[in-house]
Amino acid sequence: MPLLPADPFERAKVRELVAFIELHLELVARRVYAQAFFGGTVSQGTIDATRRDLERGVPAFARLAKFAPFLAGDRFTMADCAAVVHLPVISMAGKAIWGEDPLAALPVRDYVKRPGERPAVQQVNAGRKAHTELLAKMRTK
Repeated sequence: MPLLPADPFERAKVRELVAFIELHLELVARRVYAQAFFGGTVSQGTIDATRRDLERGVPAFARLAKFAPFLAGDRFTMADCAAVVHLPVISMAGKAIWGEDPLAALPVRDYVKRPGERPAVQQVNAGRKAHTELLAKMRTK
């Protein structure tokens, strides 16, 4: 099954979702990853700007995403591939930095379960978990 729809309009919507997730959510949240995940620190200005930018980006993303049952509609697409990788990390970073999930207003928790049933996504999630555990062990040494 192709990850991009045959219909040009639907294909454009999927590509828009991928680009939006990567540019306006993940790339923004990445500014605080050093502090959230790697024991570094970032300036308060960066933390504040990141929060402000996510507070703008998340509602815009909510207008694009369908979550019905997948991000672009009824089929698993490339948008879901991007989402299952990036959305959980953005949520974890928000919890680590601000004590709250910047995506909490969206049905992300329920959504990621659907693609998470796919073997390929399970493999990606297992790799992420193993990597996270390895980083935690390295930090405690």
